[in-house]
Amino acid sequence: MANHPNSFLDAIIIAAHFKHPIHFLARGDAFRKPWHNTLLRLLHMIPIYRISEGRENLHKNEDAFKRSAELLQQNQIVLIFIEGICLNKHQLQPFKKGAARIALALLKEQRPLNIMPITIAYNSFLSFGKNIRIHLAAPISAEQLLPYEDDAKNFQYFNERMYEQLSGMIHVPEAFRHQQRILLALPAIIGFFLHIPIYTLIKKQIYRRTKGTVFFDSVMFGVLLILYPLYLILLIVLLSLFHLPFSIIGPVILLHPFLAWCAVQYKITRNNNV
Repeated sequence: MANHPNSFLDAIIIAAHFKHPIHFLARGDAFRKPWHNTLLRLLHMIPIYRISEGRENLHKNEDAFKRSAELLQQNQIVLIFIEGICLNKHQLQPFKKGAARIALALLKEQRPLNIMPITIAYNSFLSFGKNIRIHLAAPISAEQLLPYEDDAKNFQYFNERMYEQLSGMIHVPEAFRHQQRILLALPAIIGFFLHIPIYTLIKKQIYRRTKGTVFFDSVMFGVLLILYPLYLILLIVLLSLFHLPFSIIGPVILLHPFLAWCAVQYKITRNNNV
């Protein structure tokens, strides 16, 4: 159970802290196109719909709740962003009832269930180079969060307890504070000029397509994760056309991500020491 300040980047970061695969609920409108639907389900996403995405889709949420319950019965992990909405802010939004409904359904079937409160916070949503703090609390048994016979009382109590728990766990980190490393200067400059054409092109396209939304960070991360290896492969092909030996091509390709890392680290330290 987690807060949700930064789109699907939150899910990626949280999932990286677990050894086992994580399934998580995601906004249903992202599943509209067939190939989107196939890809997102391969990534263990389960569509959930809000009123803003059409009342005609709300009945599909029963499938999402049923699927989540099935996974939990199999001792799988299901990540639920209990606010049901993503905003670039750390103040919690009113909680939805979906998480409580899933937990109560399993409790009525006498299925053991533990809920782990998780919070994630960023020092900035816009600045280059982010410091991120994630807090994983001790799991709480469903019985403690759903003590009543009446469903409505259970939903209210569940959300109140979780709100109190999560709100006390959100601690926004400070920006990186370390001295600028002069040794990074030369490789950083080389890395900057090597990558600036492709990075600028991708950044402009993504910014234009995500302007006014909370998806810039997430989409930028996803696109670079996919395109950068393809970029390196294309570079290998181009260098091979000049009949360069592998003894030259290999080091050039290996140096690219290292120099990119140097450029990123240098810019982070420079920005935070201004």
